[in-house]
Amino acid sequence: AVKLDQSRCLHSIDKFSKCEDCFNICPVGAITRGSPPSLVEDSCATCLACLPACPLGAYTADDAVPALLNCVARVEATQIELLCENHSHPELIESPADVAIRVRGCLAGLGMGAYLALIALELERVIVRVDACQECAWGTLQSRIKDQVQDAQRLLLPWELTDCLHIVENKPKGEPSERPMWDANNPPLSRRDLFRMATRQGAVAAARAITSGSEVKGNQPGRDRLRVINAMGRIKELHKHCDSLSLEGLDFVQITVTEECTACGVCAHTCPTSAITFTTESNESYVLSFLPQNCVGCEVCLHVCAVDAIRIDHQATSDFVFLSETPILLQEGDLVRCQKCNTHMAAKPGERYCTLCDYRLKNPFGSVLPPALKRADDG
Repeated sequence: AVKLDQSRCLHSIDKFSKCEDCFNICPVGAITRGSPPSLVEDSCATCLACLPACPLGAYTADDAVPALLNCVARVEATQIELLCENHSHPELIESPADVAIRVRGCLAGLGMGAYLALIALELERVIVRVDACQECAWGTLQSRIKDQVQDAQRLLLPWELTDCLHIVENKPKGEPSERPMWDANNPPLSRRDLFRMATRQGAVAAARAITSGSEVKGNQPGRDRLRVINAMGRIKELHKHCDSLSLEGLDFVQITVTEECTACGVCAHTCPTSAITFTTESNESYVLSFLPQNCVGCEVCLHVCAVDAIRIDHQATSDFVFLSETPILLQEGDLVRCQKCNTHMAAKPGERYCTLCDYRLKNPFGSVLPPALKRADDG
């Protein structure tokens, strides 16, 4: 069953959040709009589409991806078809696929990370069948499936692997082709399969590596983002580095911090994915760092920065995101104490008070508004 942890929702973390990733995705209306949204579990049809939709993994369930990757690792095939559990005509297809694999739930529940993971397992072609969506109660999710595949294709573009993913939208005509069809959750296993698996331990290990650590714990991005990171890491190992490309529209961002930073650390403390980290050394110096792979572009840090020192670029490049194996330095410097409240702050020439104390001294009857609220008022 699908569960919703409202405490992980961006609307519970940031009152200025504009995230709407899950509001309209549910094909049966089990998710109701709100801040945070609500899930009517009795109405849920377990299509699983909400799982990869949430950037923070607020929706949880045993999804279909681990079973799919383990099944693919066991199959001695280079070209496969993917079908959802409700596909009305699974046998009607004209394709070069070696095997068809049926997954639990809707294909929209797989996410971009699953499609990248299939290519990371060195499949030559993955045929995604959405030709029966019009007959399905989950038919409104067809566009979501196509978006996930197209987003995966964009990330594969530098290696010219986009043709490895193919969408079939129209019902095939003519005689159906002969190929076996497996249930990802319960694939057949013969003695021959056991011997075959022994020769495919590399693929099995890769499948486990991609899915391992994809269970959301603490301050991490959702499981789909974690699978994207793991899959892209393996693709980089298998293929030579190619030209970089813009990731605009894929929720990957580049963050910079100006010299106005006061070393308060609030941006790091509120970051829901630990993309920003703030560390101190003996309370004498500080380092503010950024891990772009973990950032989902939620802009919480932008909303809480009292001095408006954070800049976010939504046109990050693939090199910046996926070649950054260590956190990127945003700011560093010495720490001193505010002479009024004694809190630590960044050492700057001529400054004796922290931002809040300095404001109160100059405006004893004024009030400090959050930057996001200020921008809303100015607008």
